[in-house]
Amino acid sequence: MLLASAPTAIETGVIAEVPFSVRVLASDGVTPLGGVAVQFSVDAAAAVLGVCGGAANCVATSDDNGLVSTTITGAVAGPVSITATEVSGGAQVTVVIADTTPVRAVQFLSDTVYVEAGANDTWTLQLQTLQDGSPLSGAATTWAAGDGLTLGSETAVSGTAGISMAIVSGSARAGSIATVTG
Repeated sequence: MLLASAPTAIETGVIAEVPFSVRVLASDGVTPLGGVAVQFSVDAAAAVLGVCGGAANCVATSDDNGLVSTTITGAVAGPVSITATEVSGGAQVTVVIADTTPVRAVQFLSDTVYVEAGANDTWTLQLQTLQDGSPLSGAATTWAAGDGLTLGSETAVSGTAGISMAIVSGSARAGSIATVTG
C-alpha cells in the first residue's frame, strides 16, 4: 500500500482541499487491487474523517484503481496522526499533519458613522468575514446594540453581512456603541 495524496496541513473546522488517499497494490508493487478493505483511523479529538461520518475509525473499500480516500477536517490545533491499514494484509500508511487554527478577521465595508446628540438617523453597516485573507461564506455574525440603538434585519451574501441600525431621538447616550462578532 502506498500513499497517493495527503494535505500538507489542515485547519481547524475546515475540510482540507487535498484528501488523504492510499493505493492498494498487489505483491508485485505495481498492479492496483480493487475491492480491498482499508481501515482509516484518527484520534477522534484531533480530526474528522469524511468517509467515517464523524467516527474515529471505519473501513472503506478501494476502487478499481486501488484507491481509497477520505476528506479530513481539523478539530483542534496540533499534530494529527491519520492511519490507513489494509484489513487483510496489515500493510499500513500513517501521516502526521499539522492542524492550525485559521486566521479569521472582520473587515468593515462601511465608514464610521457619527450622529449628533438628539438626532434621528438610520444607516446600514456592512462587514466582510475573512478567513486567511479570503471571504468566508456562511460565517455566523452576531450583532449587538447599546442603549438607544435598534437593529434591523441581517443580510448575508458570500462572506458579507449587513444590518440596518437606527437611533431614536433622545434615546441614545453619548458614546453608545454597537458591536459585531463574526
